[in-house]
Amino acid sequence: RRDGRGMATKFYLPDGGETDIVAITIPVFFVRTARDFLDFLHARRPDPETGEMDMEKVGAFVAAHPETQAALQLILPTFVPPASYATCAYNSLHAFGLTNAGGETRFVRYRWEPEAGEQVLDDDEIAASPPDYLARELGDRLSRSPVVFTLRATVAEDDDPLDDPTVAWPETRAIVTLGRLELTELDPGAEGEGEIVVFDPTRVTDGIECSDDEILATRPRAYSVSVERRGAGPG
Repeated sequence: RRDGRGMATKFYLPDGGETDIVAITIPVFFVRTARDFLDFLHARRPDPETGEMDMEKVGAFVAAHPETQAALQLILPTFVPPASYATCAYNSLHAFGLTNAGGETRFVRYRWEPEAGEQVLDDDEIAASPPDYLARELGDRLSRSPVVFTLRATVAEDDDPLDDPTVAWPETRAIVTLGRLELTELDPGAEGEGEIVVFDPTRVTDGIECSDDEILATRPRAYSVSVERRGAGPG
């Protein structure tokens, strides 16, 4: 499933359980805590009279949060519109501990890498593309051939922060290939007849553990509110 420029993947396990990977195209997050995220949302709330954001409030928030300033330096270059959902790399942002049969645990961050390579639009292509071009392009692409991603894991070293999604780990870290995902068609019936599918990055199976990342721990509660509102329907 894709919402905006994110990709959520649900694994249905042989024991009847589920585990999810929720990933997005930005390389890091821009705040460390749920309180900071709420403060940012309040700062960027549009003025009811003009409908525009108060950039002074947004600027004041950024100025008061050095970690946000550093994260934005990594995030802003990724805001160029992609050529396709199939040409984006998707990052889990959070760290997860993987434990092997011997009881050894190593923390990793997931990343889905597109087999087609990362591609973006140039200025002329951006100007000529309709608002729904990504959905249209994906349907056209799948009618010709599958869309393939490789799941890789960047392995943390001892001094890499596990609880701070605003910090990028060094590019020199070891990368392990975990698997391959092949998408063959769109599902027009998804979430039909009142069905609501929830993707929760803290829903993990045995052998995987969540890190002590406050943003990660907060996400299920936000999703619960989303489910309630989606289920209630309009009005």
